[in-house]
Amino acid sequence: MPDPSRRRRLYEVYRDRVSVICQLNGFATEAGRLVVVGEVPNLGPDDPDDAIAVVGGPDDWKQQGKAFFVAWPITIWAVTKADRTAPYLALEDTLADITRAFELEDMTLGGLVYAPVRRLSPRLTLPREDGSLVVGVGVTYANDFKEGWGAPE
Repeated sequence: MPDPSRRRRLYEVYRDRVSVICQLNGFATEAGRLVVVGEVPNLGPDDPDDAIAVVGGPDDWKQQGKAFFVAWPITIWAVTKADRTAPYLALEDTLADITRAFELEDMTLGGLVYAPVRRLSPRLTLPREDGSLVVGVGVTYANDFKEGWGAPE
């Protein structure tokens, strides 16, 4: 069986870094209890108040022969229930926890990217769809990596 693609491994690193967010580990929130990859969750009554979503954006790439130099933005969203008291203050606590958990010494994510991960600005507010039960804010990081023709590595 082939190794997982670099995109999948990047998702896993992001997920793993923010999954440690809980008060027992010295963070302000318990948002790491629910981490969703690929989409922003709609939190129901049985879900925790806070969650984190790791969502990749459209990638951009340049081809040189059989090599692709890929720039892939990934946004880490702090998500909370919209009907709670002061939801945007709670989001700021979660966003601060995300920054503490994700922005570690290893800015190459274990060698998955060839340039250090960097923040893209500005920080984002999640567009709220009609009927959505959640609000969110996010921070986007740039991930630059190389893959080969037919070899997502």
